[in-house]
Amino acid sequence: MLHLTSKKQRIIFNVLKINLYCTIVYWLISFDDDHWEGLDEVGATRFEKFFNRFYFSLMITSTVGVVSGVPKSMLCRSIVMIQVLLVMSQVIQFAAA
Repeated sequence: MLHLTSKKQRIIFNVLKINLYCTIVYWLISFDDDHWEGLDEVGATRFEKFFNRFYFSLMITSTVGVVSGVPKSMLCRSIVMIQVLLVMSQVIQFAAA
């Protein structure tokens, strides 16, 4: 069984917060389809768009790489790079803890 110290628990919580923050940023800044390639969101509700951004954020974090849409704009790609760097820093801290 994996024993999680309070530091490791905090790191896991930080990764979840990074995902949620990035999801909100994706949703607010890149709400329209101009920033995404492969997302068919014609007629999508606000919740469906939020869900798509949350799904994308989790797939980026898990490095599964199975996403239906990819960022097309420089703004979205920049946010993705920041998210990946933040999560990687947390993974390194988790491994060192």
